[in-house]
Amino acid sequence: MNLIDESYNKKSDSKKILLGLTIGIIVLIFIIIALLAYVTTMKSNKIKLIADSKEYNYSDYLLNKDNVYYIWIEGLTKIIPSSGYSYKSGDIDVEDENKCYITNSYESTFFNVESNEIYKVMEETEEIAFYTLDNPIIKDQGKIYMPVSALNVAANSALNMDNNVFKISSIGYLEGYYNQSQSATFKPDTSIVWETSYSNKKLLKNGLVIIKDASEKLGLATISSSTETKNKSKVTTVSASPIIAPKYNSIEYVEKYNQLIVESESNTKGIIQLSDNNGKETIVTPQYDDIKPINEKLFLVSKSTKNSENSTKDGTKKYGIVGLDEEEILPIEYNEIGIDLTKFTNNDLNNRYIIYDNLIPVKKDKLWGFVDLNGKVVIKLEYDDLGCSSSNSSNNVLIVPELNAIVVKKDNKYGLITKKNLVLAKNIFS
Repeated sequence: MNLIDESYNKKSDSKKILLGLTIGIIVLIFIIIALLAYVTTMKSNKIKLIADSKEYNYSDYLLNKDNVYYIWIEGLTKIIPSSGYSYKSGDIDVEDENKCYITNSYESTFFNVESNEIYKVMEETEEIAFYTLDNPIIKDQGKIYMPVSALNVAANSALNMDNNVFKISSIGYLEGYYNQSQSATFKPDTSIVWETSYSNKKLLKNGLVIIKDASEKLGLATISSSTETKNKSKVTTVSASPIIAPKYNSIEYVEKYNQLIVESESNTKGIIQLSDNNGKETIVTPQYDDIKPINEKLFLVSKSTKNSENSTKDGTKKYGIVGLDEEEILPIEYNEIGIDLTKFTNNDLNNRYIIYDNLIPVKKDKLWGFVDLNGKVVIKLEYDDLGCSSSNSSNNVLIVPELNAIVVKKDNKYGLITKKNLVLAKNIFS
């Protein structure tokens, strides 16, 4: 009986040991599966930074603050060399550790810590364009950062974010890729116009290019590429899909308002508005010698005058303003509209055509005044000049923000008037 009991107990112990081993193996398998899943998740969640097709250590360039990603501005210029940007601290004329700018042969972009506004200056024309960012410029451990969402405007770069991968492509890199010489492994689209202005090349960051037809007329297209294997070699084909058929003599992209200035066969100009999904709408029919956006809804237009009804144009331009529906806001009879912002860089003005958000400087018959956005005269055209100028442009003054006042000049004397045309002072100095 004891032998039976002993044999039974041994079998029972063996079963317990086997059961324990089985449970242990199962638990171990679950642990291994969980670890593999964790590692896989960690790998998939790992942040990557790829700039112009090269991968960089993201922690050297990116910063996450309050769930907003920022990129180190000086470091950015190092990882997108195709853009030609160089980094400068301070401002052009002032040393300031909280300011910086990036510059290339075509334009400069200026940043100010704690400001959500940046501005760009075109090198050739000295035109200034201001942009408002979703988040302000910040400074961390001595480095100045901008939101990655500002890359498109601030650094002329396309940004693609997918599964924690930040992919930055500068327009210099994109042009180099799509404009490769034809070879057995690369087939470009010959309708694409690469010899064009820098402003037009900015279309690339939005996936757009200028195209031409056999008669050299210009249009607009989306650009893409596809790769397939032929004879054991990978062949990349570039394609341009028209969204505006080639029919214009010239096209000029206006980045600030995402618009195209187009010139028709009759040598007159108009405006086409582009949308985020590459839609388009003609908002000003080509009918002017020249046209430029003042803001999203108003446009400066000009026509050359004639000496007589039957004579040719003598080259003297007159200016006016039209609205989105081509409504005439100001007739085309003014000598000048707007001011030269480069003369008043210390006034923080952000639109050469609009002062105090409602006043448009106009000149007619050698006298200056102001109209509002509806074309109504607010300040009578009776002044010889606007602003106080000296040989040092940093000392020039057009507005006095503390007084909501404008500096005007009449009979070689300066005075101050408010934006509502109240005279604060006249003949204060000469």
